[in-house]
Amino acid sequence: MSTNKNLTKIRSQLLSALVLCLIVGFGFLMFTSADPVGPRLIYNATEQPGMTTSPRLLNHTKGRITTVRFNVTQPNEDWKGYVGNVTGKLTLDDAQNYTLFDWTFTTTEGEVYATRGNQVSWTSIVCANATHVAAEDTALNHVASQSDQINETFANTTHPDFYTGDTYFAANECNFTLYTYVNDSASSTDFSEVLLYDTTNSNLIYTAIISDSTKGFDNKYYDFQMIVSEDSSLQTNIGYYFYVEVG
Repeated sequence: MSTNKNLTKIRSQLLSALVLCLIVGFGFLMFTSADPVGPRLIYNATEQPGMTTSPRLLNHTKGRITTVRFNVTQPNEDWKGYVGNVTGKLTLDDAQNYTLFDWTFTTTEGEVYATRGNQVSWTSIVCANATHVAAEDTALNHVASQSDQINETFANTTHPDFYTGDTYFAANECNFTLYTYVNDSASSTDFSEVLLYDTTNSNLIYTAIISDSTKGFDNKYYDFQMIVSEDSSLQTNIGYYFYVEVG
């Protein structure tokens, strides 16, 4: 009888230990964070503008006044653009990135983010306001009243609804938005870009809402198009930190 009691006690202890191990094991197993993450760069190429830089020769009759009308297309060095595609998967990983299961997505939804700051608090994201945008214009030495300032460029107020991490932004909630071009012309449906702001780190965040495999500015298919601001007074280029969120 005593032996049976001891066996029962041992079985009970082993069962408790097994349950504890399972609880601890599951505690370390989790979905990857819902916050945006830094992507791997698979391919990148920068194109030169297709316009001519050659001078225009004029040779008119002596002693006459000639009226001319010039039309010029010149690169705007206060801005630069990014277009491209997003691939990847959703995964169930542990802290060492061992995968229990993953899901390769066939339709891409989400956002591509770019910001000058190397720290982002994704729980502190709000729509950018006029003060935030004006501060970025000042920081990048944009000349007041010019049409290519950030506040003049992001002059739209419409955009689709989207999530950034756990923060939901309703359609048209943010006031500084634009749509990049489709087939060399203005668009109002695809490739929306929204200005957000990280209130913890004081960073303006350019947010391109993904348009899955859609014809873009040059009639090629892209998932996103976006423009970010530069400082044309500098000899060097400004670097941006990119994050991607899919779901």
